[in-house]
Amino acid sequence: MPVKRVFTVAFILLGFVSLLFRHLFPSFIWAGYSVDFLGGALILFVCLARLCMVVFEVFNKRLPWTQIILPTIILSELSLLFSGRTSHESFVILLGIGEATLLILGIVITLQKLRNSSKNRSFEDVLEQSLLLFLPSQLVPWTKAEIIILYSALHSMGNGFRVDPFSGYGYAQSSLLQSIPIMLLVTALPEILIVEIVIHAQPVWLKIIVVVVEVWAILWTYGLYLTMINRPHQITSREVLFYRGILNQIHIPLVNIEDASPLPSTATVRQLRRTHDHKTGWLTVPGSPLLKVTLKEPLVFPKHHENKKFEDIVYFIVSSDDPAKFCQAILQAKSVLQTAPSVTE
Repeated sequence: MPVKRVFTVAFILLGFVSLLFRHLFPSFIWAGYSVDFLGGALILFVCLARLCMVVFEVFNKRLPWTQIILPTIILSELSLLFSGRTSHESFVILLGIGEATLLILGIVITLQKLRNSSKNRSFEDVLEQSLLLFLPSQLVPWTKAEIIILYSALHSMGNGFRVDPFSGYGYAQSSLLQSIPIMLLVTALPEILIVEIVIHAQPVWLKIIVVVVEVWAILWTYGLYLTMINRPHQITSREVLFYRGILNQIHIPLVNIEDASPLPSTATVRQLRRTHDHKTGWLTVPGSPLLKVTLKEPLVFPKHHENKKFEDIVYFIVSSDDPAKFCQAILQAKSVLQTAPSVTE
């Protein structure tokens, strides 16, 4: 296991064990120290060791100096909480402010890099490189997806909810994601009013968090839908690009596709999971029609690749607004590729 992952696992395990001991043995004392003190000291030690390792990597020029910022924020906030100089509520607020500042700094650097970069570089590539300046590589894909989802929603709202059409084979317009943001928006106000009645006597910061979570859920769902609209399936002269918004993308060579066929309109993902084993990959969207792609050979990905979970897959269940048309296009492109050498001869 890599050293970085050891620190992450140790941090999570120590936090879990500390909470478990605090719940099961609240009066436990060891060498004159309480469970809270011992658990906090161990967690602080792990955070400090992690920060020292990052500093060492920075001095050896294996990491950018900006990688120090996030561990420093976490260690300083935990130190304030552990020393009793701040309450749990203040800890949450300060940590949120620190993370928001880090996020804003990352966006600013991304925009600056985007202005200074060549026109061939996309916003997503520049964003990923900017996030690598601050975050561990394991967190970058998830953070990148969250930012793009929220950016897509806010950008569309700024343009009057106008969605630019993209060429390709869509899969989101017939899905349930098209109506979920509207449902959340309609139910948001009654939910906020109910929450206000239930937690009327609670602190103001708790009410603000509830409202922020409600707004975030609407923006996130709408943004996820937009990433699926903006990333339809594509067919090139040599491969098929299957997408599930910003969440997944798989490039499969046409020569490796054995067959592609639409599934019955009554088929659901829940039913299909009962009849398909672990060799089946799922690129599905709730409510969208489905098709099945059969591969000649399982896919192989490099170590730590984001699609490593799709290795050894020989079947793919894929969502599509028009499965019959998409399957026909795949088989036609495959046929053209197979006859291309004979034509050149």
